[in-house]
Amino acid sequence: MPIISSLISSRFSSAWRLLGLMTLAIAVTACDAPEIDSTIDESRPIVKTVAAQVAIDPQLVLSGTIQAVRQNPISFQVGGRIDRRLVQAGDVVTPGQTLFTLDPRDLEQALTLAQAEVSAAQSSVKTTQDELQRSQSLSKSGFISQQALDRVEQIAQESQTRLDAALARAQQARFAVDYATLKAQDHGIVTETLAEVGQVVTPGLAVALFAQAGPIDIEVFLPQGLKAPASGVVSSGNQRWQASLREVAGAADRASRTIRTRYTLLGQDTALPIGSVAQLTITTGEPGQNVIRVPLGALDERGQGAQVWIVVDGLTQAVPVQVLSLSTENAQVQSTLAPGAPVIAMGTHLIQPGMAVKVQPSPAP
Repeated sequence: MPIISSLISSRFSSAWRLLGLMTLAIAVTACDAPEIDSTIDESRPIVKTVAAQVAIDPQLVLSGTIQAVRQNPISFQVGGRIDRRLVQAGDVVTPGQTLFTLDPRDLEQALTLAQAEVSAAQSSVKTTQDELQRSQSLSKSGFISQQALDRVEQIAQESQTRLDAALARAQQARFAVDYATLKAQDHGIVTETLAEVGQVVTPGLAVALFAQAGPIDIEVFLPQGLKAPASGVVSSGNQRWQASLREVAGAADRASRTIRTRYTLLGQDTALPIGSVAQLTITTGEPGQNVIRVPLGALDERGQGAQVWIVVDGLTQAVPVQVLSLSTENAQVQSTLAPGAPVIAMGTHLIQPGMAVKVQPSPAP
């Protein structure tokens, strides 16, 4: 028993000594560690802002397509198989010039049949007229009744009606033979051909697109909500033309949500190729009228239209804008932004509404 008690006492003494050494090591380590300042909070993200500037020249430059004021598809008034195509896309044509022809054989056969019907109807009319004259003579002599005379007169009238109908069908058949040759009605240019030799076409099916010579338009698409000004300037290379508003579409395009607008070029020397691209410069409002210039990186789009972000009392806030024009560095927008408003210049895709941020101002755009 004394031996067992001695062993237990020895083990407890070793354990206490080990615990003391560990406590001493922890205390020394704690003394060497730097103190943690509990007053430091998680830092807010830093954003660079730029003061929104009033646009000195609120102009919008759009690319558009040159179109003829009068342009339309051309087609045959009768159906048939095309046997000749005498024009190519881009050809300048004059009134009366033949563009396409149809195989006329079926139409000529129809005309022959109609003329035969006319001959038969004419013979019938001659016979009934002779019969009517005899019946009238007999009626005066009292050899036939008035009822019999009325019947002969009715037959004569029906015969004349059939002749009139046959003459009308023959005239239609002659027109159809003439319609087998498709001719230009005005001076102009064939902008595109849509049919080839051997193709069977129906009446009204477009075989080519035709642009009449004369005034030309530039067709552009304006942002939805922007009122089209009454005039603008069209430019192509070093040439400039004044342009006047001609028409504005009554509804926005479903896909792009833009408004199709056409301006007519003014002046004599406006010989721009149909279908070529030119630029239209329009003034979107009075200088500085709700038109602000911001950095291109300030624009943000999240499926609800363009917007920019500003900082108000250290918190982010989205402001809807309407983009008027873009350059390599800046954008002109129309909005309720006041000049000098702190607009976040970049990294807008990371911003959330009401986010607390620190502001680092940047130079104005």
